[in-house]
Amino acid sequence: MDERNTYRLNESQRALYVLLCLQRWLNLVLDLTVGGMALTAVALAVIFRSATSGGAVGVALNVVIVTTTTLLRLVESWTTLEISLGAVARLKSMEENTPAEDQPWEILSPDSAWPSSGEIELNAVSASYKWVLASRFIPS
Repeated sequence: MDERNTYRLNESQRALYVLLCLQRWLNLVLDLTVGGMALTAVALAVIFRSATSGGAVGVALNVVIVTTTTLLRLVESWTTLEISLGAVARLKSMEENTPAEDQPWEILSPDSAWPSSGEIELNAVSASYKWVLASRFIPS
């Protein structure tokens, strides 16, 4: 039983694992790109050492680092926004498509013969939701 629960937990978290792997990959690519830019700035400073000062090179490297940090935060914020908008779209769809139980005859109180405990067995059950691209909710 414990192995089945672990397997199901891993399966339910698969999308999160993929998201984290993609974010790490993007961070690595951005870091390598920034490393290349920094290396180019230092190489240009060495080649044109008579035309540049150490302060200018330091400012250029600082701008590269700040730009990288800003880009990483922007990408992380964008993916969080996309995930949140997708969740909101699913909640909105569920709210619109689920009938309300607000009629007087729908208020049901179980009688005294109703069991106080029980068991539910599900066989061949599937669940899904309508996939909606979150970007359609972002005004352009």
